[in-house]
Amino acid sequence: MVAGSAAIVRQYFEDGRYMLHNANVTMNPSAALVKACIIASARPLTAYAQNNQKFSSLVPSSRRIYEGYGLVNLLNVLPLDSSLNLFVQDRKPITQGIEHVYTLEYTPKQTNDFTVTLVWTDKPGASFSSRALVNDLDLYVEFINQESGAKVTIWGNAADDSTNIPDRLNNVERIHFDKTLVTTGHITIKVIGHLIPSGSQNYSLVISGSQFSADQVTNSLVEREYNNIRDDPNKKEEGGAGQRILIPVWVLIILLPIIALLLVLVVVLSLVVLRGWRRGAVKYARMGGTEMKDQFIDEAQYYQ
Repeated sequence: MVAGSAAIVRQYFEDGRYMLHNANVTMNPSAALVKACIIASARPLTAYAQNNQKFSSLVPSSRRIYEGYGLVNLLNVLPLDSSLNLFVQDRKPITQGIEHVYTLEYTPKQTNDFTVTLVWTDKPGASFSSRALVNDLDLYVEFINQESGAKVTIWGNAADDSTNIPDRLNNVERIHFDKTLVTTGHITIKVIGHLIPSGSQNYSLVISGSQFSADQVTNSLVEREYNNIRDDPNKKEEGGAGQRILIPVWVLIILLPIIALLLVLVVVLSLVVLRGWRRGAVKYARMGGTEMKDQFIDEAQYYQ
């Protein structure tokens, strides 16, 4: 099912069905974009959850061990008519310490859910790194709750308040709002280059729903430096928890022969010390035997 969905997503963009600025846009979608569309289309298994008691008592974060992002349905992400809007950003490069800010005007509608999905193809990790993820991006959404007037901030992959922190493990981040989202006005979406050790990282962003204009999102992009003190209250101090150490390959190439040589020296020195100890032990035993023989002879002569 998912393989067939991937083929349909690719054909959708290659055939120019993606609408932007009221014109069909032909694209060669990256693997990250295809993956982002499939994940953006998933919805929770509500019917299954109602008939399965082990789901009913679980918080959303715990339910994910059973259902992941949910059931794939491309009708939730690929517009076939005007009832659904789609905005995609593919192969967009970002560097460390930079944030890309997208804004849109949100109008509540009871037709489709609103989802924001970020996916990137991570670079291969270095050997002996403490975590598999090399380039770490963050997805962040901010809006004003219409009922309380309070500012709401949500990080990618947050299932509830206890998990509303930056994700430091995955190269897929999604934020999903159902039709009951209560807000009117600006929604700010940020893609943050949290940790990119070298160069840049391309990402794919998918925004889908019936509550916004795709053209509006395109024209809103702002690229600026990321103030992690202002925007990330969960930022860890350098060297603290949440940090990881990546060892470059060239460092390993230099260190491994040195480590091997040190091990050989340790083994040789151990053999030398062991050999000297054995010689001393044998010599001491021989000396002890001679002294005992002389003492026996002396005692025998005394009793004669």
